Amino acid sequence: MPIAAKYAAYVHVKDCKKTSDELNAKGGMQYHACTVGAGDVDIAACLRSLAAAGYDGYVAVEYEGKEDEAIGVPASTEYMKKVLAAL
Repeated sequence: MPIAAKYAAYVHVKDCKKTSDELNAKGGMQYHACTVGAGDVDIAACLRSLAAAGYDGYVAVEYEGKEDEAIGVPASTEYMKKVLAAL
């Protein structure tokens, strides 16, 4: 990440949960998108790494969860506000 951070204009953040230890047809793990902060991605660690590398640009929430956007987007946004405030 330190190399990529200096070239990044903005970052989008999304989250997912591993749904199975079985490999899918393409040989990868099986995941499904969820509300940001409710999945398996350590978003705080990713953002700390970016900040340590000098990134100070925009961070956008990319919500692709199964919940209605009227629920998932505000919940994702509130989580991101807390994470960013703690950096």
